[in-house]
Amino acid sequence: MSAVPDTAVPPVVYDPLTMFTPDVAWVAPCVHTSELGECHVFPSPSRGRGTYASYALYLPDAYSRQPRRRFPVIYFLHGGNGNQREAGNWLMVQVDRLIKAGKLPPAIVVCAQGLPIGWYVNAREEADGVLSSPVEDVIVKDLIPHIDATYRTVARREGRGIEGWSAGGFGTLRLAFKYPEKSGYASSLAGAVIDFKDEPMKQYITNTFGPVDDPDSAAYFNAVRPHHYVEHNSHAIKRAGVKVRLVVGDSDWLYEKEGEDRAERTTENFSKLLTRYDVSHTYTVVPGVDHMITEAIAAGTLPYPSAFWGKHWPPSSDGPGARRAHGAPAWHAPERRATAQLYAVGE
Repeated sequence: MSAVPDTAVPPVVYDPLTMFTPDVAWVAPCVHTSELGECHVFPSPSRGRGTYASYALYLPDAYSRQPRRRFPVIYFLHGGNGNQREAGNWLMVQVDRLIKAGKLPPAIVVCAQGLPIGWYVNAREEADGVLSSPVEDVIVKDLIPHIDATYRTVARREGRGIEGWSAGGFGTLRLAFKYPEKSGYASSLAGAVIDFKDEPMKQYITNTFGPVDDPDSAAYFNAVRPHHYVEHNSHAIKRAGVKVRLVVGDSDWLYEKEGEDRAERTTENFSKLLTRYDVSHTYTVVPGVDHMITEAIAAGTLPYPSAFWGKHWPPSSDGPGARRAHGAPAWHAPERRATAQLYAVGE
């Protein structure tokens, strides 16, 4: 745990049994990740002077062996009611295994503490019932600069990727599309690319956007969800060449749910929106998997699709600036159109 000159920061409590984190816990009280992960805190001036937030960190073995080398970073955004430990439970393990097998270039993994129900947006704090705060600003303005200043990263968009599950997928897509100059990769695993009315747990809406029966809550939700940035920022997204993937299980309600007069396919509809605006992406349907896709990966019943990073990930490099190594292949954008496809190892 990093030393912090603020006695208000909660002490480290290792708790490998429970995932529960209070709705307003910026420094996760449950910091156990795995034997591969570390937990750290960092200043969060976006929340006010003297405040801190936390994250879980994985450093590849090469980080200590090659002290001049710089490494790309995968930022993982946990799901609703989750916390930074989620990355330690599966992603850090998968990344470490794939690196050691030579199937993935060495990379750093950072899992932000994004509040259990924060949606990775700046909350509408003036509204009744809102418990969340500026999660977006803490990640974009505080966490990313802290990581680049503290660790040897490839500190440019080609060296940053975002991946998220469920509400973290919502956050991944909206942050990557709002700030395409910050991240070259957006991976949504069972991302909650939903309409305002579709969230079954109404308190999850209230915590960040305000009362569900307040039209201003719905208006704010619609102004910050991923769809908004596709519709209003697609030129910048395409110009930056953000590499995008959508992955959903065919037993997930985000793949198909019964609507008023027909079955609704939430993820497919979002894929169609991307296609309408000519935003490059892949849309993959995983047979026999429900919403808990990360649990299936963690259990070993589903392989982690690492080629998303490995095919186009910039090579780690030496020295400041992190320029592409001589002779290394340039980054390539994915295909312009996407159709539902069966899940394949390496996709």
